[in-house]
Amino acid sequence: MPAPKLHAERDPDFVYVVYIAAPPEKVWAALTDNTTERVWWWNTRHDSDFKPGSPIRYIRNGNVDVEGEILEADPPNRLVYTFRTGGPGPQHDEGYTLVEHRIEVDGAWTKLTLIHSNFRRDSAVRRGVSNGWPAILSGLKTILEGGKPIPFVATAAKK
Repeated sequence: MPAPKLHAERDPDFVYVVYIAAPPEKVWAALTDNTTERVWWWNTRHDSDFKPGSPIRYIRNGNVDVEGEILEADPPNRLVYTFRTGGPGPQHDEGYTLVEHRIEVDGAWTKLTLIHSNFRRDSAVRRGVSNGWPAILSGLKTILEGGKPIPFVATAAKK
Protein backbone atom coordinates (compact mmCIF):
# COMPACT_ATOMS: atom_id res chain seq x y z
CA MET A 1 0.00 0.00 0.00
CA PRO A 2 1.46 3.38 -0.90
CA ALA A 3 0.94 6.33 1.40
CA PRO A 4 -2.75 7.23 1.57
CA LYS A 5 -4.11 9.99 -0.61
CA LEU A 6 -3.96 13.33 1.19
CA HIS A 7 -7.26 14.89 2.16
CA ALA A 8 -7.89 18.07 0.19
CA GLU A 9 -9.07 19.82 3.35
CA ARG A 10 -7.35 18.54 6.44
CA ASP A 11 -6.63 19.29 10.05
CA PRO A 12 -3.07 20.19 11.08
CA ASP A 13 -0.57 17.44 11.79
CA PHE A 14 -0.24 16.29 15.37
CA VAL A 15 3.40 16.61 16.47
CA TYR A 16 4.72 15.48 19.85
CA VAL A 17 8.33 15.51 21.03
CA VAL A 18 9.70 13.73 24.09
CA TYR A 19 13.29 13.45 25.35
CA ILE A 20 14.19 10.07 26.81
CA ALA A 21 17.22 9.10 28.91
CA ALA A 22 17.83 5.89 26.95
CA PRO A 23 19.79 5.10 23.79
CA PRO A 24 18.02 5.20 20.41
CA GLU A 25 18.28 1.41 20.08
CA LYS A 26 16.22 0.91 23.25
CA VAL A 27 13.60 3.40 22.07
CA TRP A 28 13.41 1.61 18.72
CA ALA A 29 13.19 -1.79 20.41
CA ALA A 30 10.33 -0.61 22.63
CA LEU A 31 8.40 0.88 19.70
CA THR A 32 8.82 -2.24 17.56
CA ASP A 33 8.33 -4.88 20.26
CA ASN A 34 5.88 -7.35 18.74
CA THR A 35 5.76 -9.90 21.54
CA THR A 36 4.98 -7.98 24.72
CA GLU A 37 1.62 -6.65 25.81
CA ARG A 38 2.92 -3.24 26.84
CA VAL A 39 1.38 -1.67 29.89
CA TRP A 40 2.71 1.73 28.79
CA TRP A 41 0.69 1.40 25.57
CA TRP A 42 -2.55 0.57 27.38
CA ASN A 43 -1.85 -3.18 27.29
CA THR A 44 -1.54 -3.16 23.51
CA ARG A 45 0.62 -5.55 21.51
CA HIS A 46 1.82 -4.85 18.00
CA ASP A 47 1.44 -7.57 15.41
CA SER A 48 4.07 -6.78 12.76
CA ASP A 49 7.57 -7.67 11.66
CA PHE A 50 8.14 -3.93 11.02
CA LYS A 51 9.44 -4.42 7.48
CA PRO A 52 8.26 -2.14 4.65
CA GLY A 53 5.14 -3.58 3.01
CA SER A 54 4.18 -5.60 6.10
CA PRO A 55 0.92 -5.10 7.96
CA ILE A 56 0.81 -3.62 11.44
CA ARG A 57 -2.02 -4.18 13.89
CA TYR A 58 -2.45 -2.87 17.43
CA ILE A 59 -4.14 -5.63 19.42
CA ARG A 60 -5.74 -4.99 22.81
CA ASN A 61 -7.96 -7.42 24.68
CA GLY A 62 -7.96 -9.67 21.61
CA ASN A 63 -9.37 -6.93 19.36
CA VAL A 64 -7.68 -4.99 16.56
CA ASP A 65 -7.69 -1.34 17.65
CA VAL A 66 -5.64 -0.05 14.72
CA GLU A 67 -4.48 -1.50 11.41
CA GLY A 68 -2.07 -0.26 8.79
CA GLU A 69 1.02 -1.00 6.76
CA ILE A 70 4.70 -0.31 7.39
CA LEU A 71 5.85 2.18 4.74
CA GLU A 72 9.42 2.83 5.95
CA ALA A 73 11.66 1.30 8.60
CA ASP A 74 15.19 2.55 9.24
CA PRO A 75 16.29 1.11 12.60
CA PRO A 76 16.87 2.83 14.98
CA ASN A 77 16.12 6.15 13.31
CA ARG A 78 12.73 6.24 11.62
CA LEU A 79 9.50 4.29 11.37
CA VAL A 80 6.55 5.28 9.14
CA TYR A 81 3.23 3.46 8.80
CA THR A 82 -0.38 3.97 7.89
CA PHE A 83 -2.93 4.05 10.70
CA ARG A 84 -6.64 3.29 10.60
CA THR A 85 -8.80 2.91 13.68
CA GLY A 86 -10.66 -0.39 13.95
CA GLY A 87 -14.24 -0.35 12.78
CA PRO A 88 -16.98 0.10 12.36
CA GLY A 89 -17.46 3.68 13.45
CA PRO A 90 -16.78 7.31 12.60
CA GLN A 91 -13.03 7.16 13.30
CA HIS A 92 -12.67 4.06 11.11
CA ASP A 93 -14.64 5.75 8.34
CA GLU A 94 -12.10 8.61 8.16
CA GLY A 95 -9.66 6.25 6.46
CA TYR A 96 -5.89 5.98 6.76
CA THR A 97 -3.66 8.56 8.39
CA LEU A 98 0.15 8.48 8.64
CA VAL A 99 2.35 7.95 11.70
CA GLU A 100 6.05 8.77 11.69
CA HIS A 101 8.46 8.17 14.57
CA ARG A 102 11.80 10.00 14.31
CA ILE A 103 14.49 8.90 16.74
CA GLU A 104 17.57 11.13 17.09
CA VAL A 105 20.46 11.53 19.48
CA ASP A 106 20.37 14.94 21.13
CA GLY A 107 23.32 15.23 23.50
CA ALA A 108 22.84 12.74 26.34
CA TRP A 109 19.19 12.21 25.37
CA THR A 110 17.22 10.48 22.67
CA LYS A 111 14.74 12.81 21.02
CA LEU A 112 11.61 10.99 19.88
CA THR A 113 9.42 13.01 17.54
CA LEU A 114 6.02 11.65 16.60
CA ILE A 115 4.28 13.16 13.58
CA HIS A 116 0.74 11.93 12.96
CA SER A 117 -0.70 13.44 9.77
CA ASN A 118 -3.34 13.33 7.03
CA PHE A 119 -6.39 13.98 9.18
CA ARG A 120 -9.51 15.01 7.33
CA ARG A 121 -11.13 18.30 8.35
CA ASP A 122 -12.76 18.15 11.85
CA SER A 123 -11.16 14.76 12.46
CA ALA A 124 -12.36 12.59 15.33
CA VAL A 125 -9.14 10.58 14.91
CA ARG A 126 -7.01 13.69 15.49
CA ARG A 127 -8.98 14.54 18.62
CA GLY A 128 -8.41 10.99 19.89
CA VAL A 129 -4.70 10.77 19.16
CA SER A 130 -4.13 14.25 20.61
CA ASN A 131 -4.95 12.73 23.97
CA GLY A 132 -3.64 9.22 23.32
CA TRP A 133 -0.13 9.84 22.00
CA PRO A 134 1.06 12.05 24.90
CA ALA A 135 -0.09 9.43 27.42
CA ILE A 136 1.48 6.57 25.43
CA LEU A 137 4.81 8.30 24.88
CA SER A 138 4.94 9.51 28.48
CA GLY A 139 4.48 5.89 29.52
CA LEU A 140 7.29 4.81 27.17
CA LYS A 141 9.62 7.44 28.65
CA THR A 142 8.76 6.38 32.19
CA ILE A 143 9.43 2.68 31.51
CA LEU A 144 12.68 3.26 29.60
CA GLU A 145 13.95 5.48 32.40
CA GLY A 146 13.24 2.79 35.01
CA GLY A 147 9.99 4.09 36.46
CA LYS A 148 6.70 2.40 37.19
CA PRO A 149 4.26 2.14 34.28
CA ILE A 150 1.50 4.69 33.97
CA PRO A 151 -1.81 2.83 34.25
CA PHE A 152 -4.36 3.14 31.49
CA VAL A 153 -6.82 5.92 32.23
CA ALA A 154 -10.03 5.52 30.26
CA THR A 155 -10.75 9.27 30.39
CA ALA A 156 -7.52 10.06 28.51
CA ALA A 157 -8.63 7.90 25.61
CA LYS A 158 -12.16 9.32 25.44
CA LYS A 159 -11.38 13.04 25.05
